[in-house]
Amino acid sequence: MAVAISLLLVASLLGSSCGCHFPAIHNLGDSNSDTGSVSATFGRVPWPCGESFFGKPAGRYSDGRLIIVFIANELKLPFLSAYLDAIDSNFRHGANFAASGSTIQPANNKLFGTGFNPLSLVIQLLQFQQLKERTNELYDQAKNPDITDRLPRPEEFSKSLYILDCGQNDLHYGIITSTEDQVKAFIPTIINQFAAAVEGMNQAMKRTTEKLGLPHLSAYLDSIDTNFRHGANFATGGSTIQRLDARMFKIGYSPISLDIQLSQFEQFKERINELYKEGVSSNIKSKLPRPEDFSQALYTVDIGQNDLDCALKSMTEKQAIESVPGIINQFAQAVKRLHNQGARTFWIHNTGPIGCLPFEVLDYPQQHENVDQNGCLRSLNEIAHEFNRQLKDSVIQLRMQFPDAALTYVDIYLAKYSLISDAKHHGFVNPLGYCCGHHRDNLCWRKKTSNGTEISATPCSNPSAYISWDGIHYSHAANLWVANKVLDGLVSDPPTPITEACHRSLNL
Repeated sequence: MAVAISLLLVASLLGSSCGCHFPAIHNLGDSNSDTGSVSATFGRVPWPCGESFFGKPAGRYSDGRLIIVFIANELKLPFLSAYLDAIDSNFRHGANFAASGSTIQPANNKLFGTGFNPLSLVIQLLQFQQLKERTNELYDQAKNPDITDRLPRPEEFSKSLYILDCGQNDLHYGIITSTEDQVKAFIPTIINQFAAAVEGMNQAMKRTTEKLGLPHLSAYLDSIDTNFRHGANFATGGSTIQRLDARMFKIGYSPISLDIQLSQFEQFKERINELYKEGVSSNIKSKLPRPEDFSQALYTVDIGQNDLDCALKSMTEKQAIESVPGIINQFAQAVKRLHNQGARTFWIHNTGPIGCLPFEVLDYPQQHENVDQNGCLRSLNEIAHEFNRQLKDSVIQLRMQFPDAALTYVDIYLAKYSLISDAKHHGFVNPLGYCCGHHRDNLCWRKKTSNGTEISATPCSNPSAYISWDGIHYSHAANLWVANKVLDGLVSDPPTPITEACHRSLNL
């Protein structure tokens, strides 16, 4: 019988006793670490999200900070800007919300499946409304001139020229999916949607930007001038490892999947290299990572929960388990792409106990034998376990493939489940309860319209008493507890604190 002995050695070119200096963090993921991408792209995450820490909506699906923020704090790095949150770009003379492939019609699974952009006219209007709202907030807060100089003045919104150039894609979609008579018959509906979008916009000027002698308009989602000195956050709420298809879009997942986030990162890196070669001003450089920082940065990846949730919503549990190898393979390809871009230090979170999410418990038909001692659904957690087992195996294979890289596998499942199992001891109430919104009726992250009036969800009086903020996402207090559990490396493989995550593990 052959006996294999595996010794885990922590090594570094500088010696194992040295801590790591990470000049930056680059994060990819979903709503568990999204600090503003969905909010910037699809409309602001509404109140009461953000109430406990920020006192206002702050682009997070929680009442406060997320684990990624506590990671940055541990590494003595500042707030991690969302890559798509472009509010600090130069919008002094306007913003461009246009997006290739967009339509007047709101995107649906048929439009998406045909290849059109989900950033339809109504989404662009939501982005405009957020720009206006946040600009007013920044002026009210008396921000320094460096910020307000790059924003329109609040009084200028009513005096601006509003240009709308769309409709061609609506006709093209009709032509490739319908008869010509059907296209003509549908035109009044498209025009009505256009008219509804235009309503409320007063055009006070009649000349184009060029004629007015105004500078180039910044693309709203082009956030290269935001402060990325210490990294960027590409995570987006609702994102998946798998590239989105019509089935997933119909269920409601974000089109900004992991491969799209990787493309954003690759463009981000390429443009920074270009800017440095062009000799841009020190003011711009101060808000960008140095080209040499990319190979020294920490790359955190926290994604996969939505892939499992999508599978459970669209197939049997057996089929969901059978889909896991394909998902893990796509994840491994993503890590390889990052490695090809120079990434060498990875901090990879597994997925949490999805069978303990309050909304999953409420959605799923419960049988006594399928409920564990904490009230969680065994079968769903078993799927999460299988996902995590294959993810860990993949990380081990990646270590062998890339001996020059340090890959830390972080058992978020263990940390979260231990909190749920001993919730009362740690000061939390019912671990399967949640603070904000109502299941299927008034979701915390989505405003409800009643008799023409928008209504925000009502939060509980003490969010810090709940593990779950909204039935899906963890509260500020729970995120802090979990972060403290994982940052010291006790639930990681290798058992390395995040401050020493650059040290490579060697299996001999």
